[in-house]
Amino acid sequence: MRHLLIGALCCAASTPAFAETADFSGPYIGISAGYGAEKSQSDIALSDDWDNESQDLRDTVTNGWSTDQSIDGFVYGGQLGYNAQLGGNVVIGAEASFQFLEGEETYFRTVTYSPSLNYNVANSVDVQNLFALKGKLGFVAGSTLIYATGGWATAKADLGASVHSNGNYAKAGSSSEWLDGYVVGGGIEHKFTPHISARLEYNYADLGDTVYETEYLQGSSFAPPSSLYSETVTQDLRMHTVSLGVNYHF
Repeated sequence: MRHLLIGALCCAASTPAFAETADFSGPYIGISAGYGAEKSQSDIALSDDWDNESQDLRDTVTNGWSTDQSIDGFVYGGQLGYNAQLGGNVVIGAEASFQFLEGEETYFRTVTYSPSLNYNVANSVDVQNLFALKGKLGFVAGSTLIYATGGWATAKADLGASVHSNGNYAKAGSSSEWLDGYVVGGGIEHKFTPHISARLEYNYADLGDTVYETEYLQGSSFAPPSSLYSETVTQDLRMHTVSLGVNYHF
């Protein structure tokens, strides 16, 4: 994918501009590749038998287990869209894009309450892809289109959290689903020929929160009916992507 993209850009760059004012109207299809940063915040809420514990212990666990995570990685994919050029310079359009994302993270750490009590906690995030349907509004100057986009986005994400104390309190929870939200961004696209263009685009996607509960792991020393400690995880997902793309206009 990267070699194909670089080759197409080199070929396009060697072609002189074909007109003073380019026509971006009509359907197009393209490929893109670039950089993505995924941001996820996990907030832990304790309930049930946790209410019988000291406030200091509860604060230690929630503050130590709640965390922010950030994953950087390579993104690549493609796009399909349609533009309508109004009044010569104004462009409106719609686009569907799909990107594959590389990178996952599980963050481990130890939360110490006292010399005799500590908790090994973990949070994980793995985002596999991002699909978006976006509207477009832009302005053509010569052979260059400057535009803003916005619309709906969804991503397949695997999220998780776990805790295991030195007293063998062992629980874990996870969520694996498509998360929905919005995407906004913008870019600049230049036409080198009537059919070939290259663009640089930035997008920010906010995919909201997902909520899941932990469950007791097999062998845990604390388990119903003798005890019922409950943890609720609220985890969000936000993404920044910057990509370089090549489009073919029909």
